[in-house]
Amino acid sequence: MAEIIYELLFMLPLCFIGTILSLPYLGNFASRMGDFAGLAGTAAGTTAAAGALKAGTAAATGNPVSPVLVHLTALLVLGVLMVCKHWKNRLKYLLPGILITTVAVLVFLHKKETRMEYIVQNLWVVHTALMAVGAFLAGWMLSAKLWMRRITSVAVITLLILNMVLWKTDAKAAVVLGLFIAVLCVADEVQHGWKKSGYTDAKKHLVYIAPFLLIFAIGIFALPAPEKPLDWSAVVRFGEKAMNYFKTKTVGLHEGEEDYEAMIGFSDEGLFVGSLGKNAKEVMNITTASGGERIIYLGGKTLDTFDGRVWSESYTEANRDKRMDTLELLCAITAFDEKNETDYIRRTSVKLQFMDFYTRYCFTPEKLIPTDNAISLTDYTEEGGELISGKELGYGSEYTAFYYRLNRGNEVFGDFLEHSGEIDKKTWDGVRSRYLPEENLPYEEYQTYRERIKATYLPITQLSPQAESYLEELTADGEQAVSDYETLCRIEEALSKLNYTTTPGNLPESISSQADFLDYFLFEKQEGYCSFFATAFVLMARNRGIPARVVHGFRVNTNGKKETQVKSDTAHAWAEAYIDGVGWFIFDPTPGSETGNYWLTRDESASYNPPEKVPEIAKEQKDSSAVTPIGEETTAEKKGFFNWKWALILVISAVIFGVLYFILYKVISGALAKKRSPEEQFLASVKKNFRVLEILGYQRKSGETLEEFRSRVEKKIAPENLDFIGDYELVCYSDKTVGEEQRTESEKNFEDLLKLLKNTKGKGLMWLYLRIYYA
Repeated sequence: MAEIIYELLFMLPLCFIGTILSLPYLGNFASRMGDFAGLAGTAAGTTAAAGALKAGTAAATGNPVSPVLVHLTALLVLGVLMVCKHWKNRLKYLLPGILITTVAVLVFLHKKETRMEYIVQNLWVVHTALMAVGAFLAGWMLSAKLWMRRITSVAVITLLILNMVLWKTDAKAAVVLGLFIAVLCVADEVQHGWKKSGYTDAKKHLVYIAPFLLIFAIGIFALPAPEKPLDWSAVVRFGEKAMNYFKTKTVGLHEGEEDYEAMIGFSDEGLFVGSLGKNAKEVMNITTASGGERIIYLGGKTLDTFDGRVWSESYTEANRDKRMDTLELLCAITAFDEKNETDYIRRTSVKLQFMDFYTRYCFTPEKLIPTDNAISLTDYTEEGGELISGKELGYGSEYTAFYYRLNRGNEVFGDFLEHSGEIDKKTWDGVRSRYLPEENLPYEEYQTYRERIKATYLPITQLSPQAESYLEELTADGEQAVSDYETLCRIEEALSKLNYTTTPGNLPESISSQADFLDYFLFEKQEGYCSFFATAFVLMARNRGIPARVVHGFRVNTNGKKETQVKSDTAHAWAEAYIDGVGWFIFDPTPGSETGNYWLTRDESASYNPPEKVPEIAKEQKDSSAVTPIGEETTAEKKGFFNWKWALILVISAVIFGVLYFILYKVISGALAKKRSPEEQFLASVKKNFRVLEILGYQRKSGETLEEFRSRVEKKIAPENLDFIGDYELVCYSDKTVGEEQRTESEKNFEDLLKLLKNTKGKGLMWLYLRIYYA
């Protein structure tokens, strides 16, 4: 028993680590397999493809696997493997056989049309079973090989240290179980190296102290886990920051030097350098809730003041501008088209996980949902146009930003921006009470907010006569007035036709004003990187009377995927312009950039006509559903539910398998028995007799001789039924050989003992089992 517990001390933690770490991926695994099976079925022209695709989608989106079922399945498989390893009876192989037969019957009981769907939905069972088999084999090796335990202890301790200093695993239980295995291996090493006297069985010693190790692991699990890994890389980060600071602050020393270079990456400095070099390190990972937004702008630093050479920030006061901005948008939609809000915006979220990147800026999309928990970071403040974290964000830091997607790629959104009017007090109060019922944001504060925007982001912007003339021509439309939105779109389009380069060279020393910069960029250089285009856009918008500002952050192309790796070379600068009565909106004049995401409006969805060509799978499904007689169950109604007939078939299948196994076992056993010598047959018969006596309650005590045992049992059982013990004693302690006579007598004793067992109260089932087993 101690040996079994010793093995389980290694197998069970490994098994649970596997199930805990695999849980988040089981749904995606089923989804990928469903896609694969669906594509294969499509190629073969089978209707099962549709079910597989549907099952994969359900597994990935709405039907997560129950953690309890996963753990129980793994334990069941591990238990069966342990029985097969330690139970000496050959019937032990009946257990895995019954399990496999049950699974096969469950699959084939489904109709052909739904069978593939059922398989895909339950692929997690196969994955979990294989994981349990792996844990069994790894635990077996650990319990059997000292060198394996030594390697494992070093590997686990190394992983735990890396987890502390480089990353933070969400599965805290898995980390604690890994620690338990490491402590177990170290304790085992101590047991083997400790010179003990008396009882020296190292395995049993480890089994005895295991409860204390388990209590230690539970105590560790109860302790709160740190929010991020240990910040051991402070020295490295200090060096990196010092180098970046040196590069940005000493740009004046490099004016005129065409070889001065800065690395592409996020910066809170509004400088223009001669050239940008690539620096594609991983800074964060993002996970979107919807997966449908292809372009995401994550704003960090906002700049409002430009002197012709450098951008800076003058507005740094604490405020509530982010929620003011979103509330203004919601008010505009309410006034413009209240019943169709989802034609313009949709609620969603994005999760940011920081990697090799350290900052206090909270990067967020442009329209945060107006609540106190707009981002799931408990300690942050809004200062100027930024959200600032109360602590530095870095390796292991993460938060979720809840925001509205904008239907920028749809014409209805442009029409909305172009024709929205000023928001009145009634609309403001109604929207505020709906979205922020407990927060005091009066209409008067909103008016003050609008005035502050114009004072901060609409300074007097005088341009040269040439630039003024260019702008007049660009935004003219005869005698008809052009809306602010149309003006901004025209400026954006015009700038996007210039050339993009990462090596524009340093600004000439003659540039000393906003007008100088714009003339240089528009009429002389006509090329630059994102900061040049964003700056030109802001200057031109301000000249037309529209508040605007420059934003630094990351422009992320997700390609429609939910998970995206963000690299430092995706750092970007763009412009935001304020459309009065609607709010701040992103405009990106950098060539090759696009800001639009798109979805169909309600009216478009209602009038949408799908292509005439119908995929074969959908066509077959449509045809089959059309001819389903009234009153009959459809495939969807039948799938996944078992009536009594199915249950009966399952039981019969298990019984048939058991009978076939038993017949095969008896045939093999009989063939092997014929090859045994008379003495071997006699010893096998004696073993059966001792087994019956044990069931009857008579078992040899420690140190008891065979003669003493026989004398004790004869007080309850007729002596003639115990003659086999005398013959067995002679075989054990003398040179006497046994023949057919002794074997026959032992078999007769077995039959007599079985009759006694049958007549003993409460032993009927054991008699039936032995009668069948030894038949």
